Amino acid sequence: MKYVIKLFLLVATLSLTLWQSIYGQGMYTVIDLGSLGGAFLLGQPNAINDKGHVVGKQLINGKFHGFIWKNGIMNDLGSLGNDTDPTDINNRDQVVGTSVLTSGEQRAFRWQNDTMISLGTLGGAHSRAEGINDSGQVVGWSQTSSGSALFLWQNDSMTALPISEGNEAQDIANNGHIIGVHRVHDSVSTFPRAFIFRNGVLTDLERLPGHFNSNVVASNESDAVVGSSSGVGGNAQAYYWRNGGVTMINTLGGNISFTTGLNDSGQVVGLARDATLQDRPYIWKDGTLTDLQTMIDPNSGWTDLRPLAINNRSEIAGLAFRNGSFHPVLLTNRAQITRPQAGERWIAGEQDTIRWTGRRQGQTLLVEYSADSGRTYSTISFGVDADSLLWTIPGAELTTRARIKITDITNPADSALSDTFKIKGYVLTRMTSQGHYEAFTPNLHGWNYRNGTLWPRSWWSGFNYATATDSNTNGLYPSFFW
Repeated sequence: MKYVIKLFLLVATLSLTLWQSIYGQGMYTVIDLGSLGGAFLLGQPNAINDKGHVVGKQLINGKFHGFIWKNGIMNDLGSLGNDTDPTDINNRDQVVGTSVLTSGEQRAFRWQNDTMISLGTLGGAHSRAEGINDSGQVVGWSQTSSGSALFLWQNDSMTALPISEGNEAQDIANNGHIIGVHRVHDSVSTFPRAFIFRNGVLTDLERLPGHFNSNVVASNESDAVVGSSSGVGGNAQAYYWRNGGVTMINTLGGNISFTTGLNDSGQVVGLARDATLQDRPYIWKDGTLTDLQTMIDPNSGWTDLRPLAINNRSEIAGLAFRNGSFHPVLLTNRAQITRPQAGERWIAGEQDTIRWTGRRQGQTLLVEYSADSGRTYSTISFGVDADSLLWTIPGAELTTRARIKITDITNPADSALSDTFKIKGYVLTRMTSQGHYEAFTPNLHGWNYRNGTLWPRSWWSGFNYATATDSNTNGLYPSFFW
């Protein structure tokens, strides 16, 4: 029995070494994203940006609510009337998806800064948004007055793409290249085919041998595309396409695999069937596929991982099972600061608690703060080996541009930065034209009159503030002055 345990530990060590050599990272920490209220009974994350902010949907009282999760807090996106399904988020925290009007029509939407707007249609009743890039360009599908078309929305205007028989426009990269699916025909049948649309030219993606149906899931800035395809047998097989070459993403011993996400370094996540016909979570790069379940702590209680999206920091959004139900989760190998939150006001001279998640076992941190949006930093504590820190805030601090930074002492490249928050003591302040705090100085900032003839000293110096009477009229001051 002992040698079996030693063999398992050796295999685990070799697997971790192989993982680190391929992906440059260690074990994942699983963060439960929580819910908008009550148990998370049905729903899922759909997308994640490079800040680690996640969007998805949750069913509450028979209605799907869209959510955005960032820095430990899940918030409701609102709706255009009924169900909401966000599908993508860019690095500016702009979110797109589909929301149902009270009249029942589906409408593509964009959400930004707590405001959701309809993107309209191309003349029909329904539209759906699927992808958005960092420039704010949106792609999707819309009904027209006579049929349907794929669209590009930019500069507050929706235009039809010149792609005939389009089924969906799935994603748009920062270079403006669009991926999607359209229908092609032969003498007897119609097939869905994956395409990439670049500079006005549509190119059908090459398929795996013997396959005639194909779809797409994601693309990256190198014009790599992932999806799945199938042939006569009907079994879906994940593929990776780039520059006219298509590669099959292998399984874990079964005959089916799917892709759910791709990042700019070529990492792919999805599900692959094993020899026991169980679907297992994987991450794949350059021909090497690794079971994601082996990359989290087996004692964490999390099982049945379902990866659904991956960002350029190799963080993964998805679902995982624990305590009898699935939860929306973030897999990360980085710490994330959850307090202070964006825009919070902390009191100078008092104590408050800085909190973070995702710290790995044995990891020690340097905790710093900045009063000028991160241009300069001061040390709060060195060698922190916990998930929170009680901080005595400097009593003289006055800023609207405070930020907290935590850094791995042994790997300074591994750091996390809080959103901007405020620090203010119990002092009278005013806001400058640049939106910063400034201590109020009555002689400098207060009302005053230099013309002694307009408000002569002999008049205002006679006010009796103790008795609230006006010496000029012998009457009481109006009550709103009291």
